[in-house]
Amino acid sequence: MKKALFSLAVGLIMVLGVSTTQAHALTWYTDRAAWEAALAGLFSNVDIAGQVPEYNVLSAGDPLNLADINSVSFDSDLVGYQVDSSWATWSGGTPAVLFSSETALNGSFSDSVYAFGFELEPNPFEVHDISVCILDDEEGCLVQAVNGDSGAAFFGWVADGSEDIDWMDISSDVNFAFGNIVIANRPEPTVPEPMSMLLLSGGLAGLAGLKRRKA
Repeated sequence: MKKALFSLAVGLIMVLGVSTTQAHALTWYTDRAAWEAALAGLFSNVDIAGQVPEYNVLSAGDPLNLADINSVSFDSDLVGYQVDSSWATWSGGTPAVLFSSETALNGSFSDSVYAFGFELEPNPFEVHDISVCILDDEEGCLVQAVNGDSGAAFFGWVADGSEDIDWMDISSDVNFAFGNIVIANRPEPTVPEPMSMLLLSGGLAGLAGLKRRKA
């Protein structure tokens, strides 16, 4: 009996990927490297410069293409800017960014988003609180005190549960810019390998045989 139960347990662990980690609806990240590691490097960078050249306007309601067929549109006009080469406040050198003259901005995704991230920096080079909200509850918001003189801050999430994200709200007490946008699709479910299925079948068959012998 012990041998049959052991075979069944091994089969279930290999097939179902049993983990002691409790699943959450959402995980926030303030470090881009950690966000990338959580996605095993399977993400795409969004080309802002190619879509909104410097001093051009992304009008309210117009889409910013993200990846595949997904896009995001905002409720206010955004201006494209190229970060000056003398600045060292953004990761990865001098990215193109989108500047908001408003202190609150809503973005709507054309398709729900599994994992998303970007850097935000207040326009005055001072410390200001910036919040990003993506769900209508307390855990659906991330607030960071961002020092524009020290560097842009990363805001990123991964939707661990079945619910992906359809919108985001960005707010601050001053205007701001954001860039270095990254996005990832939900990974495809893995199909159990034939050997794993054999182990599971063997365990179940062993239990069935045990029941017959007892009978």
